[in-house]
Amino acid sequence: MEFVDIPVTVMIPHEHEYNDSMSWCNCSSTVSCKGDMLQCHCGEEWPIHEWNWEKDSSVNDVVLSNENRDVLFHPVYSSGTAAVKGQQQLKQNVHYYWEIKMLTNLYGTDVMVGVGTSKVVLSDWKLHFCSMLGYDSESWGYSYTGKIQHGKLTCQYGSRFSVGSLIGVHLDMCAGTLEYYLNRKPLGIAFRGLKNYELYPMVSSTAAQSAMRITCALSEVPTLQIECLKLISNNPILLKQYWSIPSLAKIMERKYFWLSPRPLKEEKPKLDLEDEVVLPVNYVDYNFVRRKRFCLGLLHYNTPRADPDHINYRQYLTTRESCSAERIVIADNETDSSNADNNDKPECSNKHTMKKCGNKLEETMKSDSSDVE
Repeated sequence: MEFVDIPVTVMIPHEHEYNDSMSWCNCSSTVSCKGDMLQCHCGEEWPIHEWNWEKDSSVNDVVLSNENRDVLFHPVYSSGTAAVKGQQQLKQNVHYYWEIKMLTNLYGTDVMVGVGTSKVVLSDWKLHFCSMLGYDSESWGYSYTGKIQHGKLTCQYGSRFSVGSLIGVHLDMCAGTLEYYLNRKPLGIAFRGLKNYELYPMVSSTAAQSAMRITCALSEVPTLQIECLKLISNNPILLKQYWSIPSLAKIMERKYFWLSPRPLKEEKPKLDLEDEVVLPVNYVDYNFVRRKRFCLGLLHYNTPRADPDHINYRQYLTTRESCSAERIVIADNETDSSNADNNDKPECSNKHTMKKCGNKLEETMKSDSSDVE
């Protein structure tokens, strides 16, 4: 198995606005203490349940209800790690997506969502406080702390989740990849190389009186539409064309809401440093003042600019280079004059040279200004 780098997500939602909170809705504010359970049905608008949780008589710390869609871990107190798995084995060459809603506050050693093989014995962990999913090579898990784990190897993956959070799981048994969603926002591929395993959905918890619910569980065979949606999601040009057809986006969202591409954030275009960057006049004037002080007030500079408020950066560079060349000539002449006798005429010659340089510089500035106009 291998961990993969988590891509930087630049997507935003199109139906619900994601925020920085861990909850999908604002109803989680009603859950204030341990043992309180979320009563709302937010995020349960797709009542598709192809499988539910499996009742295991060997596990005593699990209570199932609501047609085995709700699970309550450690109803009284916790003595270890309790877990439950799905009734249905996940077959190869099929896309699976299911969503888990957290109904209580999460705390303690760990609360995890993931998958595992049939070799995982759930009752073996009831006296151990641990991060069960991913503890060995037979399971893969996403912790409420934001980390993923497999074979005791952990790495930071996404944000923390708690009461009211929706944890989506997309298992692609065609490519053998596992991807998580937090409040229906994709977090990127977490694991690869799962295609040849016989997997079951699993959840585990060490927290007393912690509960969660399956809001939907569905599967789709590979289709050309699914492959096209995956391709569009990774191509900004195709994504822009896709959202230019609103009716197409609505149709795809109704059928593949968990794969429907999200629109990209509108980013400000990056300006080319030489051709498009525009500097404020006060910045240019400040540099002109410095040059005027260097020349001891003997030269007067006109500020060339394309409009009354700004100057083009290329014009600014041209002006700066021409002024730098003139400053070098003036500095050399001043050095020569300081070494000459005061009664001789190099001083007048130096003044003549400075006057000549000033005229030449003014001509250069005027020509640059005429080019801008």
